[in-house]
Amino acid sequence: MRLRCARCNTERLDTHLNSFFLCEECTAGLTNEALNGTQPIFRDFVVLSYCGLCNEHKELHLTQWFLCPYCDRLVNSYRLGRVSQAFAQAEWDRLVRPVTSRIALEVKDIVSLSPYQRPRKKRSLATELDFLGKEGDQAVFWVELKTGQRSIDEMVTFQLDCSDCDDILNVVALTGLPAYVFHVHLGREYHPPSFRILTHGIWWTDIFAMAEAFQETERRRRNGGKLAAHFSKECFQTLGSLGPALSNDHHVLLRERLQEHGMPRMYRINE
Repeated sequence: MRLRCARCNTERLDTHLNSFFLCEECTAGLTNEALNGTQPIFRDFVVLSYCGLCNEHKELHLTQWFLCPYCDRLVNSYRLGRVSQAFAQAEWDRLVRPVTSRIALEVKDIVSLSPYQRPRKKRSLATELDFLGKEGDQAVFWVELKTGQRSIDEMVTFQLDCSDCDDILNVVALTGLPAYVFHVHLGREYHPPSFRILTHGIWWTDIFAMAEAFQETERRRRNGGKLAAHFSKECFQTLGSLGPALSNDHHVLLRERLQEHGMPRMYRINE
């Protein structure tokens, strides 16, 4: 049976009834900003737990819409993105800013609710990353933020979609600024019937270190068989070490290296 997805408004065989525990404010936000004004199919059963969008402990309702798998993943990603972005900013202020106060971290790609947009035949490369490092009014580097359910220490290798690598390198090429990659370790703490997202740690690396740590590419078994690059996890360091590195002009050296040697080759397609 084909059912119509509340977000992309297409009828699909794999559209299902998806459930969320949401507060009043987040239900209205999802309905009006992401789901074309489509009211929930079902909303009842008051509980006290953590909201599936704002991640705050509130009075919630079981709320349901018909969504296809793609739109369901995207709706669930809003909370992950908001939590990880806020954590990265807070940890920067706690660990990095006191050591190198002249550099501020500005959010550029704000996680916000958005309606479905039909994809173009050819994907456009990114022109900005998640954060921009600035000394006063001068932009000095980019930061791309990634999240996962494992810490760097628990990984065998760090994996990054090749399309994400392409986005990072495109922004570097357009702006002439080096880029760092942050990894945030996320987890869950269950408070039935819902749960809250927890943050357990954050690590950093740069695009030159990643290029040197590249190991192989492979097709993912999930996520539509996307091509992913594997990197040695040893190229990552805990965020506390970034402040001293920036104080010693690490970002300046990266920019000089970029100007002298050109773009690093972050991955290679296996032959």
